Amino acid sequence: MRVMLIITIGAVLASLLFDRRRTWAGIRRGVRMFLGILPDLLVVLIAAAVLLALTPESVIVRLLGKGSGLAGIAAAATVGSIALIPGFVAFPLAAIRHQSGWAPP
Repeated sequence: MRVMLIITIGAVLASLLFDRRRTWAGIRRGVRMFLGILPDLLVVLIAAAVLLALTPESVIVRLLGKGSGLAGIAAAATVGSIALIPGFVAFPLAAIRHQSGWAPP
C-alpha cells in the first residue's frame, strides 16, 4: 500500500512539473467523480456491514464453508453477483473473516 501511495504521489508531482494546469484540472475532475459515486459506495459499505453484523457466523460457515460443496459455490456466486460489492469492500471484509478463524472452502 505504501509503495502504491509513493508511486502515486511521485506521478502527481511529475505531472505538476510538466503541466500544472492540466494536472489540477484532472485532480478536480477526479474529486468530482469520486464525490458523485460516494453516496452509492457508502450505501454498499453500510449494507455489507449490517448484513455481516446481523448474520451469525455459523450460518455463513454452513452455507459457504468447506462442507457446502458445489451448492456453496453457487450460493457465493449468486450472492456476489447480486450484491456487486466492490473489491475495496470485499477484500477487507474477507480479511476480517479470515483473521477471526473462518476459512473459505
